[in-house]
Amino acid sequence: MFRCCQQGAKRRRKKSVEEIDVTSSSDENSDSDDEGEWCYDDHEWDSMYFGGLCCPTEPAAQPPGSSLRSKTIRMSASFSSEFDLMPPAERGDPKSLVLDSVAAPELSLDGVREVVEEREVLESYLKEFSGAYDIEFTDWFNVPGGLRACRAKFHMPVPQEVPAALARLVSVPETSAATMVVAHRECGDDEELVMLQQVTHDVPFGENFRVQEAVSFRRAAAGGGVVCSKWTTVKWIKDLPWHVSMIRPITESKTMAKSPEGGQAFLKAVRSSAK
Repeated sequence: MFRCCQQGAKRRRKKSVEEIDVTSSSDENSDSDDEGEWCYDDHEWDSMYFGGLCCPTEPAAQPPGSSLRSKTIRMSASFSSEFDLMPPAERGDPKSLVLDSVAAPELSLDGVREVVEEREVLESYLKEFSGAYDIEFTDWFNVPGGLRACRAKFHMPVPQEVPAALARLVSVPETSAATMVVAHRECGDDEELVMLQQVTHDVPFGENFRVQEAVSFRRAAAGGGVVCSKWTTVKWIKDLPWHVSMIRPITESKTMAKSPEGGQAFLKAVRSSAK
């Protein structure tokens, strides 16, 4: 019976496309997941057509007078499943601290909160730190835990410095598709916490791990401004085959070595937008 309902919904696909419009006509709201024109796999169809089965989300509030029908947007199943991999929205442990209380006296916490959802912040950060291009964003959604979240899809160059022993086992592409989920929340009156999670799809065993980061902006104790700290971890969600187990320490070492640079790039992007 469920299968018949599913097939019937697919046969009515054209009508659904006409009736369910997304915010604006820009690409950032299209949430392209290579799923075709409203043609989903079984697990994706469940969450899209039965909203109670997926993570409850709400799009951003719309200005008065706007059409509610034209603003009907839902977080996709793939976005929701990626968000579910994110750690709790809190600071990391001391071992993962890569940027410690960098002073930004020219910023205010209120100013940071005003720009943290601006597309220019994430776009500038991704371009400078990762060399990202073809960047596409979703809208921001209200998600469980008092968080707001969005997703960015992009392409980026892949570093080619690979140990010779590993190079004989795997092939490293010159570029890769990547997905980043960004979430943020207020932690009381004195701190804003931004969470970042990235998967780089086309690198060897890239789907086996996620780079997870927390960036904290806190009111400075004295002298005004804010201080910025950053924590980074690599979360392995699938085991590696034994013959390429060396990928794990290499990935973790290179990620941690480059992470402070990424923290400075994110702070720079916030500074630029908050002026």
